[in-house]
Amino acid sequence: MSRRETGDVAAFPVQVRRDEKYLDERGHGRVRSVLITEGGMSMRDYFAAKAMQSLLSKCGPYEDDESSSNRFPMGKEQAPTVHEVALYAYAQAEAMMEQREC
Repeated sequence: MSRRETGDVAAFPVQVRRDEKYLDERGHGRVRSVLITEGGMSMRDYFAAKAMQSLLSKCGPYEDDESSSNRFPMGKEQAPTVHEVALYAYAQAEAMMEQREC
């Protein structure tokens, strides 16, 4: 399934100019320059990276005090594992993708 079919378009596509050969109405070979948009990171990955960056900026040293503002957002007292960070980041990305469809 393509990115377009899933609604996950490129966040930073690159435009490339290419020469394209074609035959005109008389059958003569011609060349035209076309601008093609391709590549780029997916919006889902971009949103997940931003969520991960925010999450990791909040995961500094922990204090025993439950009222500490320096606690992991999911309510854990210990720093998250890399797997938990990835799950949380992509959950946030999915929520952002859903909001784009509204």
